[in-house]
Amino acid sequence: IKGQVVFALAHNTIVRWDSGNDKILDIVQCEENSILYCARFITSSWENLILAAGTVTNQVLLWSPNTTRNSSGLCTIIHRFKGHQGVIFSVRYNTQRQQICSVSDDRSIRIWQMTFPGRITMVTDDLDIEDWTGCQSTPLHVLYGHSARVWDINLLSNVMISIGEDSLCCVWNYNGEVIQKFKGHKGKSIWSLAADKKEQFFVTGGGDTSIRLWKLNVAENQSVNKLHSQSLPFQNENDFVRVVSIWKSSYVIGITDEGSLLIHSLIDNKTSVIFKDPNFKSYTVIAVSHVIALGNIKGTLRLVYSENLTDMKFRWTDYDIYKGKVLSIHWLSEDLLLTTGPDGLIHCYELSSVENGVATLNLIQTFTLPSCKQRWVSAVTLSTDRKSLICGDRAGTIHVYKWGEQVKQYLDPVQSFWKIHGKTGVTDICSADDSIYTAGRDGHYRQFTIDNGQLQLLNSNRVFKGFDWLDKLELRSDGDIYIYGFQSDSFILFSVNNNQKLVKIPCGGGHRTWDCQINQDKISFVYLKARDVVLCKTDLHTNQFILKESLHGRETTCIKHLYSTEFDCKPCDIIITCSEDTTVLISSLFYNEKGIVKLSCLHTLRDHISNVKCMASCVSNIHGGHLVFTGGARAQLVVSRILIQKETDICDIKTSVQTLKSCHLNEEWLTRKQKKAKSFRSNPETRIMDLCVLSLQDIVVDAPSHLYVLGAACSDGYVRFFIFSETSKDLIPLYYSSFHDHCVLRITHTFVSSTNGSRQLLFLSAGTDGRIALWDISKLLMSFIIPNTIMVEENVENNQFNGTHLSNFKDASTLDSKCTSITNVDKVDTCTKSENKVIFSTSSEGEKCFDKDPISSNRDNSVEDKSCEPVFVIPSHQSGVNGLSSLQLHDGRLMIASGGDDNALVISVISLQDNNSIKLEGKCQQLSAHAAQITGVQIINETKVLTASVDQRLCLWDVCFQHSEPEMSMVWCRFVNVPDISHMELWENENRLTIGLSGEGLSIFEVEKNKLS
Repeated sequence: IKGQVVFALAHNTIVRWDSGNDKILDIVQCEENSILYCARFITSSWENLILAAGTVTNQVLLWSPNTTRNSSGLCTIIHRFKGHQGVIFSVRYNTQRQQICSVSDDRSIRIWQMTFPGRITMVTDDLDIEDWTGCQSTPLHVLYGHSARVWDINLLSNVMISIGEDSLCCVWNYNGEVIQKFKGHKGKSIWSLAADKKEQFFVTGGGDTSIRLWKLNVAENQSVNKLHSQSLPFQNENDFVRVVSIWKSSYVIGITDEGSLLIHSLIDNKTSVIFKDPNFKSYTVIAVSHVIALGNIKGTLRLVYSENLTDMKFRWTDYDIYKGKVLSIHWLSEDLLLTTGPDGLIHCYELSSVENGVATLNLIQTFTLPSCKQRWVSAVTLSTDRKSLICGDRAGTIHVYKWGEQVKQYLDPVQSFWKIHGKTGVTDICSADDSIYTAGRDGHYRQFTIDNGQLQLLNSNRVFKGFDWLDKLELRSDGDIYIYGFQSDSFILFSVNNNQKLVKIPCGGGHRTWDCQINQDKISFVYLKARDVVLCKTDLHTNQFILKESLHGRETTCIKHLYSTEFDCKPCDIIITCSEDTTVLISSLFYNEKGIVKLSCLHTLRDHISNVKCMASCVSNIHGGHLVFTGGARAQLVVSRILIQKETDICDIKTSVQTLKSCHLNEEWLTRKQKKAKSFRSNPETRIMDLCVLSLQDIVVDAPSHLYVLGAACSDGYVRFFIFSETSKDLIPLYYSSFHDHCVLRITHTFVSSTNGSRQLLFLSAGTDGRIALWDISKLLMSFIIPNTIMVEENVENNQFNGTHLSNFKDASTLDSKCTSITNVDKVDTCTKSENKVIFSTSSEGEKCFDKDPISSNRDNSVEDKSCEPVFVIPSHQSGVNGLSSLQLHDGRLMIASGGDDNALVISVISLQDNNSIKLEGKCQQLSAHAAQITGVQIINETKVLTASVDQRLCLWDVCFQHSEPEMSMVWCRFVNVPDISHMELWENENRLTIGLSGEGLSIFEVEKNKLS
């Protein structure tokens, strides 16, 4: 409509607006007074305008502003479409086919065929109001292909494309059949969909912030992956195949029960018998490279090599290597072969040459596999420097051996990771650069780094829920990882980078012999089923192109800034984010010359088993980089060391991540006896709400550099404190309290100076009780690291805490060795409202011991220890405190800013007196600082405070002090396009202030410091 815009409003109203004159021409209301979840105009002229409206009452309504009116002057409904059992999310009309399609909350897609009596034309614009009034509809299809709500559908010439809450994109034909399913977006919900005019590709936008392009012609012509299956002619009435393998991409090798080695050519479809030997009857193991290696039950190793594949001529050489069966064979390279025999005996051979039909095999090294139930090597690889041999066994253990020493003695492993892949075994090991990757049937693949012959676990990754049987890893040249495995009864080839199943072949499951090879863009999969050898071939197309990288699949719960640097003289920030999708992302924010921010994901951590709520970080004092502590549901705490090496280009940033510790806080308080006790039940509902960390050297100058103090706010009402050792990777419980008696939401730390000049460390905690508690744990810290508790108390009482030298108490060298040995704490400090008994004592080794643990004990106690209580409490809010920040003022006082569920912003000022008491100097509050709960508060300086809220507003407040009493007023307010803001992070770079906001997405603001006012 030229010069006019027509709107469909949510209360089933049509508005026509003259954009040139800024004038409303018509407002038309439908007789059905219902809320609309979606609407679509079918025609483009006002005279014949038709609106298809999806209502909250599960119906699709057709009506026009130019139809007849009822007695109330409301437009009557032309047609109703019924059948859905949920609200309607989208309505589409196909002009050529004259079909209306709707998608709904009930997970269904419904299609109606429209007929217009007396009209032959297929052009919608030729249909007038009378045609639509007399139209008839017939239900055509009710389609189910999504496991959750369907958001939208696009009707093309030959196919339909639907998207839904299950992050699945389905391509249908008009017979109601699913042609293809695409799943590449992380988390839940694909929200938007568009196809090009030539219908060659379509683009989707998901809740993970990624934009992905899919080739439609591939999906259209690739019916069920264009899977071609055939049974190979290996059948024999008196014999059957036991083991199959693909050789040189063009041949299938089969070993029969009677000891025949068969080869089938995929080129001319002919099958030949290489040999038949009763010695290989009933039992044979096989490994293929350029030479075929076979092992039998009598300890014979046979090497089979071809003279002329065209004439199918083969020769072989036998070696008696064991006095018992050959349990496994693996090729380390084209000239290195590894075998396993009885009693865990491992032989490594070098294939020197194949001359005159004889293979020369030399034994170069012998190892011993530690005892286990099924004692043989299930996977093996050599490190890239050829100094270490890494083996996996059937018990799920990984062993590391020295390689390269020219001795034939039995060598034991120098390092073992016992049952790291569970009890189901290690299935594959491969190496790339200085990294080792392992896979197992526990559903995880793990990455290690190797240094001086020692493996260090970097991270553990789970592919997706239900995909537990991982059998093979392939490291691609483009940096992608292909994972071969089985899900239920199907073979799966999964791409990690694309987050997509590339191939899915029903085969009956993983309990069978199989092999798979990729040759350019084609994949061949051979397996054994019901004694038949089945070969499947399909094209391996990359039908997904990522136009914009993904962030998180669900809500982003926290953002932290690690550090700032420069690349090519351009600023770059390294940040970490965590989410409800159980992942932690390390990302770079790159600022180009135009001021445009580019977000690039550097690494993904997948150590958490449930959602991640909070993070804390500090600089690593030993290895460089940063220590990152992440916590979330099921009281799980993960400690990682992150090292980012700066390269010349932003795209070449090398990120190294090592997981140091993964545990559940409830279990950390228990002794071994209590863990084994049947009476103990860990509470899976406990959630870590917030974390803060600092180095022990920030408190005591001469303290061991590997120790860190960690504070945790937990949903079970407890504030917990720990000591973490970076060298021993131990998390040692120090102290806990249930003072708040409500869910604790925030915890932070600060230093405050007293009037006599001494500084004191304080932890601040806040919960749903609306109170801010200040904790002084200096005595606990000193009694932990100094055996002489009395000597510590004398110094702590004088507030000589921050900057204190340990040499004043004890020789620092002996203390360092003492702290590294503290790994077992049998008892911990407790303090609850009903249980206040705390016993400070010193054991013979100098460890601090306490009376009880917080979980299993229910005894009454009457002795009260005041050191368990907070040193000061500030009642601040009516309900939960979601934002908490502090800053020491120039005069030594401490300013505390808090924001809560009551929408209020509260500024409190306290001071530390000479007698170690704390005094509240002043307090002010803005009761309606925001229209919804405040979730982020940051103090910029002594006069400026920044707040963020669920109302999607970012506000700057000016704070001034009149007669020591603080007063505040708003400076400016900005709209944030990220809903449900959960956290705010603030960092400074030279003359600019950067604000990071997380929620249903990520938002970055930049403010020049001189423009804060």
